Amino acid sequence: MIINIEIQKDQPADYHLLNRSIYYVSRMISSQKGRDFVKSKYNDLKRVFNIWICLDMNENSLSRYYLANENILGECHWKGKQDLINIIFIGLTKDLPERDKKYELHRLLNALLSDKIKVQEKIEVIENEYHILMNDDLRRDVNIMCNLGEGIEERAIKETTERVTKKVTEEVTREVTEEMTEQFIRSMYDKGCSIELIADVARKSIAEVKAILDKAILSV
Repeated sequence: MIINIEIQKDQPADYHLLNRSIYYVSRMISSQKGRDFVKSKYNDLKRVFNIWICLDMNENSLSRYYLANENILGECHWKGKQDLINIIFIGLTKDLPERDKKYELHRLLNALLSDKIKVQEKIEVIENEYHILMNDDLRRDVNIMCNLGEGIEERAIKETTERVTKKVTEEVTREVTEEMTEQFIRSMYDKGCSIELIADVARKSIAEVKAILDKAILSV
C-alpha cells in the first residue's frame, strides 16, 4: 500500500479539502504505472491511503471515503479491488479529549500535536496510557515537535510585525514626502517662481502644481 499523511491547521477557506484529497489519491493511483505495474497488469495496483489530520476542529471526528458499489439493475459482481482508494479525515479539537475508548486515536494525536500541553505531560500520556516506551530518541523527537511549533508561531509573529512595520513606515514616509513637496512648491511660488519652473524642479505636471497651490489658497 501507499500512504500519504498530511496535517492541516484547519479547513482551507479557498477550496474543499475533499476535492484536494480526491486529486491526491488519483495521482497516487496513476503514478504507479511504470513503477509498480507495467503495460496492462492493473491487478498489481497498490492500495492508496490519503490521511488528513485537521487541527482546531469543532469536534473530534473520524471519516473515511472510499469506492462504493450501487447495483442499479441486476446483481452482477465485477471483479477487482474496491478498496484501492481510501481517504481518511481525522478531526482534532484544541483540547485533549477525555479518556474513552472511542477517543483513543484522537487523545494520542492530540497529546503529540497540541501546543497547549507541556512536553512532560505529553510523555506521561504516551507512556502511561498507550504504553509506548519513550526512549531517548522519542523524547528528543517530542521536544523537537514542541520547539518546532513554538518556532513557527514566533516566526509568524515576527514576519507579521515586520510586514506591518514596513507598511506603516512606507505610508508615513509617503505622507511626509508629499507634505515636504507641497511646502517646497508653495515656497517657490511665494518667491515669484513661475509655475512652469516649479513643475520642472519638483518633477510634477503643471496641473499637479496648480492643484497644490489651489489647495493652499483654500486652506488659508
